[in-house]
Amino acid sequence: MYISEQENGVYNEGVKTRSLLSGRYIQSAIRLDDPDELYLRYTKFFTLGPALVPDAKTVLMLGGGGMSVPKWFLADTQSFSKYATMDVVEIDPLMTEVAKKHFFFKDSERVTVYHEDGRIFLNRNTKKYDIVFIDVFKEGTVPFHLMTVEAMTHIRNALTENGVICMNCIAALDSLLFARIHTTLTNVFSNVKVFYITSQEPDKEQNIMLLAGQKNLELQDNPFLANEYNYVAKGDIEPLTDNFAPVDL
Repeated sequence: MYISEQENGVYNEGVKTRSLLSGRYIQSAIRLDDPDELYLRYTKFFTLGPALVPDAKTVLMLGGGGMSVPKWFLADTQSFSKYATMDVVEIDPLMTEVAKKHFFFKDSERVTVYHEDGRIFLNRNTKKYDIVFIDVFKEGTVPFHLMTVEAMTHIRNALTENGVICMNCIAALDSLLFARIHTTLTNVFSNVKVFYITSQEPDKEQNIMLLAGQKNLELQDNPFLANEYNYVAKGDIEPLTDNFAPVDL
């Protein structure tokens, strides 16, 4: 893992940026002139959460990374009330120190960071959340124990009545991995929506944003509606479970 700065930005748009990289993957990135902005394209889709739950008071973030989402949460007073609070679960304390030292994350009484495995946190959690953001990453794939029916059931039980989850994953739309993740969500939640980030080409590996919840997930006049993907799994797809989670295949 290493930090890199780009004179012209990650997308060559002429702005100075700083990135945290793990192999060929960018784990976090900021504009140096606006470090609270959701800079990476996929992170902008997290704004779908408060679009669906505009009065959110409690928020959970699984996977802190460079703390882009918590910084946005604190800075964007139009999306979140100044009284809203966020719990962040980040397994690596060093990652939080990197976020503070290099990515402008600051302690706040509105944000509580827990340094532990997300599944352990979910197993013991009794709190209710209006929005759950999920952005977990392990060596190019998702940690399987956070993607299973059992894990998603814990997340569903942690949601308020009208709560939603916004989950980032890296996969191709026609991949078996994505099919299993999608099937897992549809086995647990009443409503699931898929948004591609960069391309509708089904064989292109990319970030994909998934929304899920028990409530209606209809959005009105949202710019990201153009990226909604009518996903239909092919064949009989098994959901991921604690006893069957081959996400590394």
